[in-house]
Amino acid sequence: MKKRQIKKNEKLHVKLYTSDEFGLLTMTSDERDAAYKDYQDKRNKMANTRYRILKNMKPLHYFFPFGKKFYKHFTRSRKLTSGPRGSFNTQSATDIIQ
Repeated sequence: MKKRQIKKNEKLHVKLYTSDEFGLLTMTSDERDAAYKDYQDKRNKMANTRYRILKNMKPLHYFFPFGKKFYKHFTRSRKLTSGPRGSFNTQSATDIIQ
């Protein structure tokens, strides 16, 4: 494809939407720049596909990944909550009567 066609496809026909930007809030500035660059690369890659495919393609939603610090905190809290539970004591009817 020529550059003019790629630019036209990217502006008019690429249906790649960012539906959730919470991941950007949890990132540092370097991670945010890298994530935005990945998003632009994905748009450019989609713009290189044929118009016939782009025209019939359903809209895609792009989710930015979480920041490393947030992800580390999230996995740590998940491990704490999904660990082994304490022991449960059960009572029978005879224990209540006595």
